[in-house]
Amino acid sequence: MMRNTIKLKYIWCTLFLLLHWGFVKGQPICVARQYTVRDGLIQSNPAQILQSHNGFIWVSTWNGVSRFDGRDFETFQFDSLLNQHMQRLENTADGNLWMIAYDRHSLYLYDIRENKLINVLKQYEQHFNTPLQIENLYPLSKGITWVTLNNGGCFRISDKECTVSSGIQYITAIDDVELGKVSRVFEDKQGEEWVFSDKGVSIFGKRTISSYPFSMFETMDNLVFLASQNGRLAYYDVNTMQFNIVPFQEKIQHINGIKVLKDNQLAVLSDKGLYLCRFPELAMEKYDFSLPGHDDAAVRKVYQDSKGFLWIFTGLPGIIRLDPETGVKQYLNTPSGYMASSPENELFIYEDPNGVVWTIPYKGIFSYYDEKSRE
Repeated sequence: MMRNTIKLKYIWCTLFLLLHWGFVKGQPICVARQYTVRDGLIQSNPAQILQSHNGFIWVSTWNGVSRFDGRDFETFQFDSLLNQHMQRLENTADGNLWMIAYDRHSLYLYDIRENKLINVLKQYEQHFNTPLQIENLYPLSKGITWVTLNNGGCFRISDKECTVSSGIQYITAIDDVELGKVSRVFEDKQGEEWVFSDKGVSIFGKRTISSYPFSMFETMDNLVFLASQNGRLAYYDVNTMQFNIVPFQEKIQHINGIKVLKDNQLAVLSDKGLYLCRFPELAMEKYDFSLPGHDDAAVRKVYQDSKGFLWIFTGLPGIIRLDPETGVKQYLNTPSGYMASSPENELFIYEDPNGVVWTIPYKGIFSYYDEKSRE
């Protein structure tokens, strides 16, 4: 029960940020409201919250889907389904919604204009004579969606033509190389589709980039950065088609993520701290956030605000504000009287249009940073 309460708190905090903010002399006024079944929400166990392209907020629950227009909830339940629980919602490029059922056996397209739910992969369920096990969904801006399966295969689906067989491809190999288990798919600025698997990295329909199983990516102009959890970092130049490994001065056991920052910098989140790599010089600078008596200073998430400051989540309670120009680090914590054990996957931070940073610090509660008091 407590877990559901915590989940609801974070979901409605997110809902607040999307719909309400105000200021008086630079001080934020936090107007938070909790929505329940009494307000029209179909059920009080949200699985996901998603804002669609037209501004509506969709909430999937154990008993159907609710749509919020900023004032009222509208309920969507589907007569064709025995189980109304939708585990995952995603936008399509043309304004409809993808929905994955709770058991992950079925993928549905919800046509908003026609108010119609379509079981897109039903023919393949019958063809394989076994329930599909959908692992993940990757909608691309070009109107293509990749659906990965637990058994290693995947589907490439045209959002507009998903109701006809020619709009769905079942893929097990790229460039005559066995695809393996797909870990992610992304679309670069040229509209190319990059597929990451345990067999390597490929551009769909074009070429294999590497046989090494990279799992992370970021883009900067004509460069695509690739990283693996076991400490390998590389980049690919889409103009010259050159692939290069980025060397580190010390061995890194684990990379938690990479993120492109301003001024042609790449942040590498590692078990040993934060590395800032400037391109094209490949100049590397390391920041260590460890404190006496605290061993876990591995960087888990980095966010750069509009002023250029970096906000860093580590295994330490709270959050760290770093000025990359001066190297000054500010360790920030929720006041002790308000400490709470936030779930480890709730690494939430957001800068509103007025430049105020809101966050849920690690082992803290929903807070904002006051520039004047530096708290």
